[in-house]
Amino acid sequence: MQFLEVDLLTLSMETLRDELLTRANFSDEEVSGIISKFKTVSLDKKESFLSAGKVSDSIAYVEKGSLIYSQTSPEGDDIAIDFAFEGDFVTYLNSFLSDTASDIDITTNEPSILKTLSKTELYDLYQKYPKMERTGRLLLEEGLAKIAKGRTIFQTMDNQDRYLFLMKHSPHILQRIPQYHVATYLGIKPESLSRIRRNLST
Repeated sequence: MQFLEVDLLTLSMETLRDELLTRANFSDEEVSGIISKFKTVSLDKKESFLSAGKVSDSIAYVEKGSLIYSQTSPEGDDIAIDFAFEGDFVTYLNSFLSDTASDIDITTNEPSILKTLSKTELYDLYQKYPKMERTGRLLLEEGLAKIAKGRTIFQTMDNQDRYLFLMKHSPHILQRIPQYHVATYLGIKPESLSRIRRNLST
């Protein structure tokens, strides 16, 4: 993990700036002050952002790359439970909010560049910029809604319908995430996913 100097003139920071401005009517001074607290982190492929057993004490904005949220099964297999791509915010809410050890890993799927902010710095921003607290609440609500949606949608579908749903609504996952992780995310074996793909292509 390599920490870099934050450059407010980079396109990546403009992207983060735009993301903040879509959530609250920040002034130029406010948004510049918020962005100045972020650190730029460059991660190699398969490098950890959060390890199971550690407390999630920061959030990150994905400027470039993708990450996999995974959990280890009782049999020792890695099960993908979520993904993050450019424009997403990354943290593990259960651990972040409760200050307890994480039971999941968050690992890069490819070389990635993140804009990170510690929990302490985030709460300091809440105090300094009241509109930032509303922004944080919106991000929290979106994160919780995403978790709930992911848990319920697939429960009513068979294996092929899950794949078709992913193909329709999140094709970037199929394009960028290795098939093994896609299979575990769908709750099926890799060979079953291969069979579904063959059947759909005929």
